[in-house]
Amino acid sequence: MAVEFGEFGTKAGTLQQLYGRLNSAKVLPLVITSLDELATSQAAILARIAELKSERLIVRSSSRSEDTASTSNAGAFLSLANIPASDTKALLEAIEQVGASMPESSDEILIQPMLDSIALCGVGFSVDKESSAPYFCISYDTSGDNASVTSGSTNAISYFVQYRSAPCSEPLMARVVALISELESIFSCRALDVEFAFVKAKGQCSEVDSRGFESQAQNVFCSQVAGGRIFDEKAGLCSGEQGDKTRGLSTQRAANSPLYRKKPTPEPSQAESPQLELYCLQVRPLVMQGKQDLYDIITPRALERLSKRIKALSAPHPNVLGQKAIFGVMPDWNPAEIIGLKPKRLALSLYKEIVTDGVWAYQRDNYGYRNLRSHPLMHSFLGIPYIDVRVSFNSFIPKHLDKDIATKLVDYYLKALESAPESHDKVEFDIVFSCYDFSTPKRLRKLLEHGFNDNELKRVEFALLNLTNSVLAPDSGLYLKDLEKSKKLESRYSAIVDSSLSLYDKIYWLLEECKRFGTLPFAGVARAAFIAMQILRSLVEIGFLTAKEMQSFLASLNTQAKQLGKDMARLQEGGLEDFLARYGHLRAGSYDITSPRYDEGFGYYFGGETGGGGNPVRIRLRVVIAAWRSIDQTPKT
Repeated sequence: MAVEFGEFGTKAGTLQQLYGRLNSAKVLPLVITSLDELATSQAAILARIAELKSERLIVRSSSRSEDTASTSNAGAFLSLANIPASDTKALLEAIEQVGASMPESSDEILIQPMLDSIALCGVGFSVDKESSAPYFCISYDTSGDNASVTSGSTNAISYFVQYRSAPCSEPLMARVVALISELESIFSCRALDVEFAFVKAKGQCSEVDSRGFESQAQNVFCSQVAGGRIFDEKAGLCSGEQGDKTRGLSTQRAANSPLYRKKPTPEPSQAESPQLELYCLQVRPLVMQGKQDLYDIITPRALERLSKRIKALSAPHPNVLGQKAIFGVMPDWNPAEIIGLKPKRLALSLYKEIVTDGVWAYQRDNYGYRNLRSHPLMHSFLGIPYIDVRVSFNSFIPKHLDKDIATKLVDYYLKALESAPESHDKVEFDIVFSCYDFSTPKRLRKLLEHGFNDNELKRVEFALLNLTNSVLAPDSGLYLKDLEKSKKLESRYSAIVDSSLSLYDKIYWLLEECKRFGTLPFAGVARAAFIAMQILRSLVEIGFLTAKEMQSFLASLNTQAKQLGKDMARLQEGGLEDFLARYGHLRAGSYDITSPRYDEGFGYYFGGETGGGGNPVRIRLRVVIAAWRSIDQTPKT
């Protein structure tokens, strides 16, 4: 399909107009045909293919419905690689198979040489594909294994991110950035998806199909770089180390983990760069409709302010132990799950007010941990909520533990998380010693490998034992007071709502009562529940219980999630009024008060007035119950 230069067409049409006209890269020669043409001009098509003078070919789909400005069907249709050019039968079969995978017989079929001696291939985005943030985001593979890229099975994928106006010191990435920039200029489009490959300058005769690599690249969530620090929104971690503010950074993700590669995949050296030829394999517009647009928001000035703020938060503090700072979206009070990675401002401020600015620290102090009052637990970095992990780790230290030992513990925790960032959503299970259980003496032994001695281990053990006993003592446990305090919330709520106070005063006092009789005792009971679960799991670890016995015990408890399921089942028999009286105040996204309560949107949440909406009801119910179970570890009293 013919298009004007600088306008997007089909995959084949776009590459055809770029052939021989790029300054920063090459485009492989190509033949464009279709099933309709093949039916009438087979000999002519084969003659044109022979002019490619390639031993092996790739046959690619190029449907009109594959990529548009509003939709992307990347990878939806068939492409076949490594087709011997001398095998006419195999070639014709490949053309027919690719053509049959597309909806129209007139859809284009693209035939090109394969590329040999691939040094690096990948996908580059001109902006962050989720938010239009102004970063070049490049995913690449340097394994040199064509099959691994095509199958998407490689463990050698690396990620390069560079702020758009920053200089690039890595030569190959600079060439990719130059290609993306040239294509932006040609197509007058700032949101591009570009597939590319570097090959050695000699022996070119075959091209790799990059669809397999592309399928992995679609899952890349590009980092945001500010002040030399790495922000990874999926990994949810941010280091507080200093660096060159303008330098593009490479990050790797761990094998078998959605977070990091264990080791960086080395980019070919600068000396090799001139000997490598860059090929543009495909270019198309990124589909950004319905996504947020941060392009003009994340400015150098905003990053400079953020850099200074993180530097200040990372500086040593006389009341906070630890040599460095780490920020994460999932440790401790887990804002990523509770309010989301991009919460509304009202939800963010509400969560800060009633939990993470002060209440969290009051509760830890009350239960025998170090006093971190007046230290906020959560900070917003460009609208993303991050937990100050150093402050969090301080708050899990028993308050009566010697300061020198406490300092060593915090530094150990920080180094352990830095070494295993995939543990950021389970730091209390994998890293921190926050209570005593039957496996504690054994687990503490690993500290001997990190500069602790036996005497220090005993002091940590006894401090944890004393703290745990004070929380869970049957007759005087601290959680008992919190359970009693929480029972006062409903009456105090009613007293304020029914008073003659102004609306603003009611809001203020409702928040105060929510903190004193809601989130503060809840945090205490949740802490006790966590300790109880740790003890229960340790009984399995030491062999006193089997995992099946533990699950049977948990299943016997009458929890809020179980009760919700029972009450929902009874809706089939009526009883909607009683159900809403008990659960109507709840809403999806507890801190987003703009979302409807259950009693305001029952039909939306549960499907119909009596819950008889069939499968959608059961699906929504499972979602609601699952959300309750994620926080419900405490049996009803």
